[in-house]
Amino acid sequence: MKKLRASDFRRPSRRGVGVLLILSVGVTAALVAGRTAAAVAGQNANLKPDARAVSYFKDIRPIVREHCAGCHQPAVKQGELTLTTYEGFMDGGAKGKVIRPGQPDQSLLIAYLTGAEKP
Repeated sequence: MKKLRASDFRRPSRRGVGVLLILSVGVTAALVAGRTAAAVAGQNANLKPDARAVSYFKDIRPIVREHCAGCHQPAVKQGELTLTTYEGFMDGGAKGKVIRPGQPDQSLLIAYLTGAEKP
């Protein structure tokens, strides 16, 4: 196994961090929206006609494919984390759960994106 050195890690680009931040907000919104939708099922919600819930497959998955899936896929599974499916996000990786539904302050993904935690 290759021993990692400080030079093996590169600082993430601002664009990459921005994309991941948008991704994390979207995933959190999707999870919260799912819980909210279940809570208001059968009730008339006053939503604007153009408002819709965030979809993992339509909104999150394309971003993950472009920026994350190269390293976090079943064939590579860096950090024991697979981000090619919703289930992979929810299962987490070697450091635990990546997303905590309804608890963004406890989300590893948010901590990584904000620099509060290093992957």
